[in-house]
Amino acid sequence: MNLSTPLPARWPLHHRRGPGILRRQRSGQLLAGALIAAALAGCAITDTPAPPPDDPPAGFRRAPGVPVVAADTVRLPPADEWWRSFGDPELDALGRRAAAGNQDIRAAAARVANARAVLAAQRTRLWPVAGVSASVGRSDAGRNDSPSTRYGLGADAAWEIDLWGRISRAVELGEAGLAASIADEAALRLSIQATVVQTYLQLRGIERRESLLDGSVAIARRLLELSQIRYEAGVVDRADMLQAQTQLANAEAQLSELRIGRAQLEHALALLVGLSPAEFSIAPTARLPAAPPLPALLPANVLARRPDIAAARHRVVAAHAAIGLAESADLPALSLSASAGFGGSELSRLVSAPALAWSLGAALARNLFDGGQTEAATDQARAEAEESLAAYRRLVLEALAEVEDDLVAVEQLHQQAALQEVALEAARGTLEIVEAQYREGTVSFLNVATAQSQLQSAEIALSDARLRLLLASAGLLKNAGGRWEPPGDE
Repeated sequence: MNLSTPLPARWPLHHRRGPGILRRQRSGQLLAGALIAAALAGCAITDTPAPPPDDPPAGFRRAPGVPVVAADTVRLPPADEWWRSFGDPELDALGRRAAAGNQDIRAAAARVANARAVLAAQRTRLWPVAGVSASVGRSDAGRNDSPSTRYGLGADAAWEIDLWGRISRAVELGEAGLAASIADEAALRLSIQATVVQTYLQLRGIERRESLLDGSVAIARRLLELSQIRYEAGVVDRADMLQAQTQLANAEAQLSELRIGRAQLEHALALLVGLSPAEFSIAPTARLPAAPPLPALLPANVLARRPDIAAARHRVVAAHAAIGLAESADLPALSLSASAGFGGSELSRLVSAPALAWSLGAALARNLFDGGQTEAATDQARAEAEESLAAYRRLVLEALAEVEDDLVAVEQLHQQAALQEVALEAARGTLEIVEAQYREGTVSFLNVATAQSQLQSAEIALSDARLRLLLASAGLLKNAGGRWEPPGDE
């Protein structure tokens, strides 16, 4: 049931009315007052602000010895180009091209523009709506009267008063939605930037491995030639020669597989920067960039920098604003209206006092019975707010766990790389000793070739360890929000 109580624009002069009219008027005013009181009874919106963010832990749990550079010695790039920490010009150019040409980023920007439009539409409800009209019509009464023409010119305005904050809650909901969309766009940018960095590092890692594997193929060919000579001389049997052939074939097959992987990674980078594979290429270098310096991390800073957490937090605020908006559906709506216009059959005398007609009015409307729809909608809004809060808290825990995992990975991979460097130095020393023995004639060339193969394997293992360290560092940068600024610049 909808109750509408219009308030007259002009109150009658009592001294010009008779006693009966006055009594009926007072009765009508009392009835109108009673209806208004009934409509306003119980009018209130429960204030349900979003709970404050949970306090993060004081620090990350990591074992001693994590290679963290002191903050005062780190010179870091701007927050929006965190990939520059790797010091690779080609990677810098790819990051900028992805920011400008990636289609997913453009779609996210369009979603932000849509959220801005929704918010602008909500804000317009806070202001009156006005319009003008002009009309002309010709009619024939169907009698002996001649047809007549009537002209009209008018203006009208309407305004819903934000008496209980219903419209303000809708605006608050739109503001939180816009903030979440902006944070979503930032999170998507960060994710795509991280994908560009990791894909580029993998491509350079494949190039480096391919370069080292070329040396292994050359060694395998020399071993095969030596085995064939020794077999023809009757020094070894045919099994040694077949084993050398197998090693050469396996190395060449691995080289072919690496070339396929590099081509696929190059195609993936083309997609990330918004180009077709035919329009994109990267010159091979077989060089890995240096590992970036990693400043000390605090959980509170990480949570403040993560755009996905900011988006989740804005959704919590929006969900709690939606509770009040759902409750406001049960409150009365107060609307003001006004109209004025001129009408007449003579256009030349249209704008004149006798042709003027106007009206002012106010209406108060409230639903008296809706079958429990408002209560059900409010319960639904409260449940959605609880869901958004739980999702936000889970995301916070996941973010902290991701950074903890990355810190452990970076620490262990630094140790692995250091151990591989020791193994590489040992392999180099072994090769020097064997080469000296070969020159003295105490060992065969097969021993030299074997030592060379071990050196190549150690070089590949070290290259792989460094690549994994770079990928873990990129993951840490991404999971920490991609923003690395010295204290005092935040």
